[in-house]
Amino acid sequence: MQFQNCTTASLLRRKQEFEYAAQLSAIERIAVPEDAAEEYYSVEREITRREELYQTKCTKSHLGLALRDCMLLIGEPDLAQLLGQLAQGQEPGESSDQLRLNPINPFFKEIVLRRDSAEAQADTVRSATFLPGRAIPLAWLRSLLPDLGAPLATKGGPGVHFEVVRVVNGRSGRLEFYCLSAGDSPEAPVSKIVVSCL
Repeated sequence: MQFQNCTTASLLRRKQEFEYAAQLSAIERIAVPEDAAEEYYSVEREITRREELYQTKCTKSHLGLALRDCMLLIGEPDLAQLLGQLAQGQEPGESSDQLRLNPINPFFKEIVLRRDSAEAQADTVRSATFLPGRAIPLAWLRSLLPDLGAPLATKGGPGVHFEVVRVVNGRSGRLEFYCLSAGDSPEAPVSKIVVSCL
């Protein structure tokens, strides 16, 4: 696939860059090169394809498998193994200890792995942020995670988050579910899941 290594966020940035370049070309009265226009339409089609996929795959019936993917990190924090199980492509992150993944599971639009740069081996992942293809209702999570805690204030940002601790393959980890709205409403939209090894 042409865009296999690209996250949806990077495709959206590319689309915006094309649109900005097209606006400048229009102002300067310069024709947009045909190959640039072709690439723009390819990017736009891929974004549309992915957004349609998120609508059909980011559902309550797919949540259990998505949570299993999240817990892979707790059970086996080895970078190479996680890449093989979670990623169809990858990009560098915002810092050297981050890696952005184009997920295999279409429940997610992006996964950001954070390696432990303090360790001698930088191939150990300490935490990951999983971004669902669309916001998911808190009630879906409560149906699968009855021990999900009470809402906690999110440091340095709006909204609240909910936590649960799990043990996988003898290793413990925390899953945090972030909502932009405050409170414990069953329809509160969860916009990201952060998994940390303890």
